[in-house]
Amino acid sequence: MLMDEKLLQKLSLICTILGIIMIFIVSRTIYSGEVSLSEVTDELVDSEVRVTGMMTGVEDKGSLWIFNLENEGEEAKVVYFKGGGSYINKAEYGEDDFVEGREVEIRGRVQEWNGMIEIVAEEIL
Repeated sequence: MLMDEKLLQKLSLICTILGIIMIFIVSRTIYSGEVSLSEVTDELVDSEVRVTGMMTGVEDKGSLWIFNLENEGEEAKVVYFKGGGSYINKAEYGEDDFVEGREVEIRGRVQEWNGMIEIVAEEIL
């Protein structure tokens, strides 16, 4: 019986260490933190990011909104699909939400479209 307890302790220790190693590996591959607009590059394609800035060049294209996000002299193109399509949004935003000069925080995914880097917004705060 004493041998079974020691074996169980060893197995528990091994599982704990392996679990910690797995958490470390997974945490290094998941990236969803806030970044500056200058960091939005092709290296972050398919990554989820949060960025803040001021809306400029706001355009309603029917099924989507396109605008630039400016912050500290940097700029990034942002696309927001109006529900449906391949990107289903958690909230619907109206015309009043897309105002030139509005300060916003965007949570979205970095994508490449026609050789250009853009952020496909999933949430606008």
